Amino acid sequence: MVVDLENIRYKVITKIKGPLVFTEKIADLKYGELVVVELEGEERNGRVVEVGENHSIIQVYRGTEKIGKNAKIKLTGRLYNVPVSESCFGRIFNGVGEPIDGGPEIKGEERTINSEAISPNMRAVPEKFLQTKISGIDLMNSYVMGQKLPIFSGSGLPHNQLISQMINQMENVKILFVGLGMKYEDFEFFKNELLNENTLNNISLFINFSSDPSVERIITPRIALAFGEFLAFERGHDVVVILSDMRNYCDALREVSNSLGEIPGRRGYPPYLYSDLASIYERSGIIKGKEGSLTQIPVLTMPGDDITHPIADLTGYITEGQIILSRELFLKGISPPIDVLPSLSRLMHKGISKEHYSIANKLYSSYAEAREVDKLAKILGEDSLTEKEKSLAVFSSRFENELLKQDFSQKRELEESLKLAENVLSAIS
Repeated sequence: MVVDLENIRYKVITKIKGPLVFTEKIADLKYGELVVVELEGEERNGRVVEVGENHSIIQVYRGTEKIGKNAKIKLTGRLYNVPVSESCFGRIFNGVGEPIDGGPEIKGEERTINSEAISPNMRAVPEKFLQTKISGIDLMNSYVMGQKLPIFSGSGLPHNQLISQMINQMENVKILFVGLGMKYEDFEFFKNELLNENTLNNISLFINFSSDPSVERIITPRIALAFGEFLAFERGHDVVVILSDMRNYCDALREVSNSLGEIPGRRGYPPYLYSDLASIYERSGIIKGKEGSLTQIPVLTMPGDDITHPIADLTGYITEGQIILSRELFLKGISPPIDVLPSLSRLMHKGISKEHYSIANKLYSSYAEAREVDKLAKILGEDSLTEKEKSLAVFSSRFENELLKQDFSQKRELEESLKLAENVLSAIS
């Protein structure tokens, strides 16, 4: 017998805790199913996160405020889908994929927000250089289309300006910018910086505000990725998805886990934090036989600049390296303060020339040696340095002030950065 879900409502709520609604057992309810919580004059989507023998638990994405035990549950019989279309460009959406720019609803083919990671045997090797026109990235930690390469930052460091610069300077790509737990002033900054005549036809903004229910942050990246997969693998575009700030995403995941009474892992985060992050990051890549690519740039602020914090630690394991912003360089007046020594792009060699790779290695080894000389000079004094060590000290200063330091409105083509690198290297005797 076919059940007419459209006309059935269940008044079975027993408890509300944080972002979760607990109900009596509902027949035919499935784990992961999308449900609608109906209260007077409003509907809120939710997802079934537990189906027990005598109860069910629903995670409500717009929060449980004003939901009482008299609210009704409507089943849908399907997973969480969103309509996707190329008409998303130049638009601003909230954390659940609804337009908030006064424009029309997106009408298009529906796609699940929880698609599988790309299978390893379907992956093609990323080999196409993605130029940001930022010397500190393009020279020594190059992006390759289809990879996942995060930016590790800290509170107060200029990652927002760096992201904006990257977006405005990347060419021939489609950008999906995802704000997670974003402050309103940061949203205004990005809206003013990104929605301009040069980028309007190539960018969409998905914004979960800090004032929005934190549980909403769990689906915002997945909604954007549903659009990204459609644009990349069905429409053949090179797509870049920027996720900022993943720390807020992980904190929301911890909140839901605590509400469920799950046993906590490191720093109170759920023990499945690794697999949950992987379910997001591993959706990037290139699929054999298809034209497009999906690149991810997760951005996270490390609590206390601690790279061993679980979020940074696990992100580093899953992704293909990291770009690290340095507070020490920032305090020296170097912006963007990219610390090239601990930074790493594991796929960089796939997308650049042998000459470029050789120069990058020379810069890395010379700067690493120069940093050791800087430490020695602080202990023994500059007069104790050899001529070679003095030339390395000069190189270090020029490297930071002429190569790394770059105005946030300045574009440097790769050829210009390579010539500048050769000039800086000439300081070494």
